[in-house]
Amino acid sequence: MDKNINLTEAEEKLAALIWREAPLTSPELVALADKEMDWKKSTTYTVLKKLCDKGVFKNENTNVTVILSREELIVHQSRCYVEDKFDGSLPKFIISFTGGKNLTPEQDTELRRLIEDQKEGFREYKLKIRGVTFYLRSFELLERFKRKEFGLEAAYHISFISELGQRDLNIVLRNPKYRLDTKKAKLMREKYQRGLGIFTCDDAEKILKGENTTKTPFKLNPEFMAKYYPNGYTGSEVEAEIAVALEFYRKHK
Repeated sequence: MDKNINLTEAEEKLAALIWREAPLTSPELVALADKEMDWKKSTTYTVLKKLCDKGVFKNENTNVTVILSREELIVHQSRCYVEDKFDGSLPKFIISFTGGKNLTPEQDTELRRLIEDQKEGFREYKLKIRGVTFYLRSFELLERFKRKEFGLEAAYHISFISELGQRDLNIVLRNPKYRLDTKKAKLMREKYQRGLGIFTCDDAEKILKGENTTKTPFKLNPEFMAKYYPNGYTGSEVEAEIAVALEFYRKHK
């Protein structure tokens, strides 16, 4: 994630609500936004979609989950700011922030604490590498990772795939025209989990080629939409209402 994430005032309000209540369903979120902020359903879904597009949350099958916590978002924003304005140099940022003045004893203590926290974070990062490499069950995939043919985030997603699936992936990666990146590795993990533990050479090749591995989404009949949603609703709103209706039907049939 290299791009900075800036939230509008409306996005910050809804994000605060989700961080407080998650995980929750999108209909529950609509009810909360209506109760606490007097928002219409369409407003909630519009702002939620923008937050999901920015990678902060995920709305799948009417379930809203957190991708970035509030703390993780602040850290990301801070790093992007230092990278953009001060060429990634923390010392340059500190000099600019203090106006070239000497730090107070309290500021000095706080800065030293932050540096120690960064060191601790680096140690944790190395532990994560050890954990990921342990779950790269294919020896050849592990060697590819060590040769930096793909990064840690990609390795993390691949580590969720079974040993057999990893072996099939490595077979496909022997073709030099294919390159594994984080986005494709994430798609592979999702495909494996959707496939109930099955991941084949064909799956790997389709994703590496950039082919769509998901089924064509179901589309509602225009006559149905005109009859039951004459004022116009977004796909997410219709999906949420149908999910609630189906859940009610299954409980009472």
